[in-house]
Amino acid sequence: MRLKIKAGKSRFTLPIITDFVIPQVGKGDLLMHTPRAGFLEMLDFASQACKKELFNYTGSVLFTSEHAVGTDGARMVVACGAGPVTKDILIPLPVIQALKTLEGEKVTIAESPSDLCFQTPQASIVARKLAKTFPNFDSIIPKTFKSKHKISAPQMLAGIKRISPLLSEDDKRILLTFSAESLIISVSNNSGSAEDVIDAEQIEPDPAFDILPDHRYSIDSGALLDFYGAVNGDTIICGNGPANPVWIEAGNKKLLCSSKG
Repeated sequence: MRLKIKAGKSRFTLPIITDFVIPQVGKGDLLMHTPRAGFLEMLDFASQACKKELFNYTGSVLFTSEHAVGTDGARMVVACGAGPVTKDILIPLPVIQALKTLEGEKVTIAESPSDLCFQTPQASIVARKLAKTFPNFDSIIPKTFKSKHKISAPQMLAGIKRISPLLSEDDKRILLTFSAESLIISVSNNSGSAEDVIDAEQIEPDPAFDILPDHRYSIDSGALLDFYGAVNGDTIICGNGPANPVWIEAGNKKLLCSSKG
């Protein structure tokens, strides 16, 4: 079945969904009732890692009872403290953008077998459920680390921005070189080279007993700019050597990103 619309000289023919059922908020359908501002803040933060063009798990945020998680396959962003949702749900990126238009102090999430409904007193947004499975994100997060360094988020963001004019279109990675008391942020390519030095505090292992050799990580600058542009205060950068993923913590916000040796 199709709907035909005429507007002046314009003509539109659109498909109509005939089996569409709006989920009703009632017993057995309710997934969560939560403050809207905090809910959207977590979704917005996690969605920085989503690929906008895809309607699979890399174009959606996983919302659980403890986390909001987004990934593009090369990085994973985690916001902790999601709220009392009764089951895991995948929220497509376009739905997150639409949710920002809702008003009201709280949002209620309900489901039918095929759809999700996000409701405030003023409006409702209904979206088809994704027939995709989000990867087991907890299994890929390292549980132990050989090194941990404390870095100021504003200093890190400013340092990356200062060297970013030398990044090439073909390679957006920057090199992070840690010592016990400093971090060198650098880039080198055919266009030239640049570096910036900021303060760093070695937390593990205890520098009083074990000074690590320089640890180097080659990380995508876009992932770091997105993350450090959304956090404040001190961050902890954790690693297990150059060719291993880097885990960065900023309070309840986390980033896991790949690193080249």
